[in-house]
Amino acid sequence: MLTPDDLRYFYAHGQCHAFALGCHAVHGGDFVVAFDAGEVIATERDGGEHHAVIHILARIEVPDGLVLRDYEGDRPDDPDVLREELHFRYGVWREDIMFEELCLGELAALIEDRNGKLRRHLKIEVPHRGLRHVDRPLIGIGAGEIAFAAALDEAKAPPGTRGFPDPAADMPSP
Repeated sequence: MLTPDDLRYFYAHGQCHAFALGCHAVHGGDFVVAFDAGEVIATERDGGEHHAVIHILARIEVPDGLVLRDYEGDRPDDPDVLREELHFRYGVWREDIMFEELCLGELAALIEDRNGKLRRHLKIEVPHRGLRHVDRPLIGIGAGEIAFAAALDEAKAPPGTRGFPDPAADMPSP
C-alpha cells in the first residue's frame, strides 16, 4: 500500500503530469508547465529548443481567480511565488525557471504516446510540437494512472481549499 510520503515522491518526481491530468479530469482547467531553460533536451532543425520539464501543475478556476494545484496543495497563480517554491524543491536556479501555459492537447504533446492510447483516451487531437516520441520529456501514462490520480482526495478537493505548500519545510535543517 502506498503511503502519503510515497505518493508525494511519486507525484513530485516523474508523475506530476498524471496528477495534473487527474485534477483536470475532476475540475477542468488547464496546466502550467515549468521548464529548465538551462537544460536543452532536443533541438529542431530550425534551431528551436525544447527544455527539460521541472514540474507540471493543474490550473483550476476558483471564485476569485485561479489556483495552481499539485499533490502538495494549492497556491496562487503567481509565477514569482511558484519560481521560489520550485527553486527550493528542485534546486533549479530561479533565473532558469520559465513557465508555459498549456491546454490539454498541448500537454499531451509532451507525453510519450507512440501507440496513441493516451490521445484516444483523452479524445483529443495532439498538436505537433516538433518532437519525436523518443524526445518527449514526459514518460507515457495511461487511463489507469489518470483515474488513480483523479480518485485521490488531494485531486478531488474543491479548488482553493488545500493548504499552500511550504517549500522550506522540505529543506534539511542546518
